[in-house]
Amino acid sequence: MKLVAALGWIKRLTLMEILVSVVFVLYIVLPITTPRALVPLVQSPLGLVAIFLIVLYLFLFAHPLLAILYLIVAYLLLRRSSSPMVSPKKSDKPPTLPTIPIPENSHIPMSTSSAAAPSIPQTLEEDVISQMAPVGQSGFVQTSFLPVASSTSGASAI
Repeated sequence: MKLVAALGWIKRLTLMEILVSVVFVLYIVLPITTPRALVPLVQSPLGLVAIFLIVLYLFLFAHPLLAILYLIVAYLLLRRSSSPMVSPKKSDKPPTLPTIPIPENSHIPMSTSSAAAPSIPQTLEEDVISQMAPVGQSGFVQTSFLPVASSTSGASAI
């Protein structure tokens, strides 16, 4: 008698809620993978919003047991959609570069003769820079002004 009284909440479930609960329990218990066509829909922002709205609807208008079961189903759906159980197709592999064969005589050092490296003529930019900004020539220019330094008396040493 107490068992029937304790399970009285089952009598308040409609047939549709019982069927949906059975489907949810089967999805929780069995390792059902998410179909490949549904994975992008579930992982999209619109899919996440839809899952959230269904959770809200079930908590507001359905039996609390059904809402809690769907909350677990939604978690498992998101986890199974992002897990490696959804195996990628062979064509989904990233492209790889082919290996370049190394010639047999590549260990021989290059000769340093002038015939191996042709001389490159100097460009106009290099000519202008060599005339206007002589690099490597150090010479101080004497000027008529001196730098102004502030008094450092009373300052502490760093």
